[in-house]
Amino acid sequence: MNHGKQLRLFLTSGDARGIRYAELVNWTGQAFSCPKNLLLDLKNWPETKRPGVYVLFGLDENGQDVAYIGESEDVNGRLASHRSSPPITEIVEVLLFTSKDDNLTKGHVTFLEEQLVKRAESAKQIPVRYGREPAEKTISKPERATMEEFLENLYLVTSALGYRIFEIVEKRPVVGKSYEIRMEKGLVAKGKPVADGFL
Repeated sequence: MNHGKQLRLFLTSGDARGIRYAELVNWTGQAFSCPKNLLLDLKNWPETKRPGVYVLFGLDENGQDVAYIGESEDVNGRLASHRSSPPITEIVEVLLFTSKDDNLTKGHVTFLEEQLVKRAESAKQIPVRYGREPAEKTISKPERATMEEFLENLYLVTSALGYRIFEIVEKRPVVGKSYEIRMEKGLVAKGKPVADGFL
C-alpha cells in the first residue's frame, strides 16, 4: 500500500533562491540545494561535512546543460576543491545528500554514486559526467537493501525539489493536437503536448 510522504523544507534565507534544506519525515537522509554564489555558506552546515553524494548542475564548454555526479567522505571539502578546479565548465547549482545519523560509509556512497550515474543515464534528462567510470560496488545484501531504500527516497526528494535528472518517463501520452512548423531551407519542426510537458 502506498502511503503519503511528508517533506520538510527549510529556506535558509527566507526565499527559494537561497540554500534549501530538505528531509523526509522518518528518513535518515538529508538534502541541500545550493546556488553557486552561496557554496561558501555550506561550511556553516556541519551536515555537509559528512560522507555523501552530490550533483553539480551547470554548463559544458559549449554552453549546454550538463550534470556531474560525485561522492565523497566529506562532501563540503570535495565541493571546495571543485570551486578551484571545476569538473564542468560552469557550475550553476549543487544538490547534495548526506545522512543525519552518520551511518553512511565510503562503501555506501560509492555504491550510491554508481547507482545515481546509471539512473541519470537511463533517464536521459540531461547529459551526465563523472570523475571515474563507476565500478560495481560489492556490499552485503542487508546493506544493499538499505541503500536501495535510501535511493528511492533520494529520487523522491530530488524530484520534489524540482530536479528531473533521475526521472524516467516510460511513456509520454499525447494530451493535445500535434503542431508542425515549416522553417527556412525545407526544415520542419514537429511538436505535441505530452503528460509532462511539450515534446
